[in-house]
Formats: sequence, structure tokens, C-alpha cells
Amino acid sequence: MNAIKQIPTEAECGNIDRCIAPLCPYDEDAHKRIWYPGEPICIKRQVPRWVRIQRKVAKRAKTPGLYFILSDLEAMQVVVRPTGHDPNYSIRSTA
Repeated sequence: MNAIKQIPTEAECGNIDRCIAPLCPYDEDAHKRIWYPGEPICIKRQVPRWVRIQRKVAKRAKTPGLYFILSDLEAMQVVVRPTGHDPNYSIRSTA
């Protein structure tokens, strides 16, 4: 039987005080933040699925001026040609 991988807690991270990633798996307010491809991403190995998606988006995004929010990354199933949000237009929060 396969064991379920547990994501480390904030105390187990060890990088939380010096990390500069705008979207952090340990940030309770991550849903309020935005991320542009090219900005730092969490470097931990055991991370939520959305961080792995974020890494793929960073490699494939063609327009670095468009941003992504946490719900975008959580909703993505496949990363082919990711399209973010234009900072010149606001989006409505679903929260």
C-alpha cells in the first residue's frame, strides 16, 4: 500500500523566514496574492499540486507581464499555453 505524502508544516519548512516567493504554501493569505512568471517559486520538494503546476507555468508562459492567482493554479489540469490575467484589468474575486 502506498503511503500518502504529507506536506511539511510551516515549522518544518526551514526556509519560511528567508523565502521570497510571492505564493507560499504556508501563507494563509496566499489566495489574496498574485504571481508573475519569472518571480520566485517555493523550492521545497513536498509541496501542494498547485506549486508543481506553478513551476510548469513558469517554464511555458510566453507573456511574463500577465499574472496568476492561486485559484488559477489550483484549477489547471494541464499546462500547455498558460494565459494569466492582464494587470490593466481587474478580476472579480470568487471568495
